[in-house]
Amino acid sequence: MTMFDESIRKKLPKLLEELEKEPLRVCVEPTNACNALCSFCANKDCKRERKIMNFEQYKKTLAQIMEIGCRELKFTPIIGDPFVDPGFLEKVKYAKSLNYFKVIYTFSNMIGANYEKADDIVNSGLTQLMISTCLQGREDYKRIYGVDRFDQAMKNILTLLEANQKLDNPLNVSIWLRHDKGFDLAKSPYYQKMLRYTSKINVLNDDYDNWSGMVTQEDLPKGQKFKKKKNNTWPCAQFYNGLVVGPSGEVGMCWARDTNFDLMVGNINEKSFKEIWQGEKVKGLRQQWLAGKIPYPCNDCLQYCSVLDHSLVQKYILRHIWQYLLFLPYVARAKWQALVERATGVWRQWRQTS
Repeated sequence: MTMFDESIRKKLPKLLEELEKEPLRVCVEPTNACNALCSFCANKDCKRERKIMNFEQYKKTLAQIMEIGCRELKFTPIIGDPFVDPGFLEKVKYAKSLNYFKVIYTFSNMIGANYEKADDIVNSGLTQLMISTCLQGREDYKRIYGVDRFDQAMKNILTLLEANQKLDNPLNVSIWLRHDKGFDLAKSPYYQKMLRYTSKINVLNDDYDNWSGMVTQEDLPKGQKFKKKKNNTWPCAQFYNGLVVGPSGEVGMCWARDTNFDLMVGNINEKSFKEIWQGEKVKGLRQQWLAGKIPYPCNDCLQYCSVLDHSLVQKYILRHIWQYLLFLPYVARAKWQALVERATGVWRQWRQTS
């Protein structure tokens, strides 16, 4: 550990203490079942029993989330698609009816989002919907998403975009495309149609995750690469950001890539969400990382985001402006050191190959 690292570590406790008070957001898995078999996903390696959260469990979950003061609700399962749950929209509407949550959002492939219910989806209470899809055509869609549902997905997406525009865009919709490297979007008629309704269309290039080793290079769309692994010296933001509640009330530390709940810290049917958040298992995992002992599946995770870089630090800034300003030079110094080390590595590599 460098002197810079040590100086920042001494400044961390105040920041982390503030972040530990309550989660910024909570993820509720309405289901951990999926209607696709995406090649780039670890769905095939999920060992958890596939379930749908019943409504009583759901209401109990939301009540406990509200008790701890969290106002951001995420419905994206770690593995699965929310629209596999036939009662998903009713769950969203119930959350909206509570007049408590400021943000309600999810990620979906839209295969199960019935186009006949497009208006209902737009008016359900969702504030943001991120769509994962492929516009290369039926055969390539089947290869990448593992199911022959291209036509169905396109119809559902376009109908939703049209309904959203008709209702003055109350739903923030963004589209994330999974394509072979070099695919010419301009050749896709569906791309041109989608542009009529939204400009928030993003192509994921060399930005894929290995799901802690469960996904290999051969699983990715042709020509695509994994994102680069980051230096995970500092605790991951997921350990302070919030928790994930599974269909049976099980609570996990990370909603990003903990496919099999290896980081399970409790169950809200046995302890309250607040007790779990403030409990010894959560504290133990955080202390383990601070001690340099990174648990599985975090050790090989490409989704890592330093707690120093994450948006949740804004909570600390808003409450402790002066303390944060004093802390900032240490962060900047560490970032500069990392930049210099990276540049030095590139230069040395160039020297060796030139």
